[in-house]
Amino acid sequence: VGEPPLPASLALSAGDQLCVIARHLAPLGAPAGAREQATLSASFTYQGASPALNATHALDDVTTITLANGLVITKAVDRATAAPGSFLVYTITYTNPGTVPLSNIVIRDATPPWTTFDSASCATTGSGISGCTLSAQPASGAAGTVAWTLVGSLAPGGSGSVTFRVRVM
Repeated sequence: VGEPPLPASLALSAGDQLCVIARHLAPLGAPAGAREQATLSASFTYQGASPALNATHALDDVTTITLANGLVITKAVDRATAAPGSFLVYTITYTNPGTVPLSNIVIRDATPPWTTFDSASCATTGSGISGCTLSAQPASGAAGTVAWTLVGSLAPGGSGSVTFRVRVM
């Protein structure tokens, strides 16, 4: 939504890397169990190869709605492009649009492909949240799951955020 499409082809030289971040959204109000699948595909043609070499790869990302009228999670990254060796900062915002407090909140994410973990934090706590702990994280320079456990009950209309930083490989 709003991002420019990639060009039909990109020329890369030997050793070049290309990292593509695909975003897809589930509609607000989607019922529990609803699924959305986004497929990112790429085709490769290698110039000057004899015989000719080409390949096609695809990655499927499936989002399943697990709560109707519950916690709303949004994720944003601080920039659209990043060269190998640079950092990306992801911010996950959580919001309670409902009319009752929400408790037992654990936010989980993972380092994206072609990145390694650098750091994570509890950025801002929502109304009614008395604590936030980083309950799981990979070692610095590794890949894996990042999790934050929120203590207390997120009040109706309350929101907060957590962040993590990765290095592009």
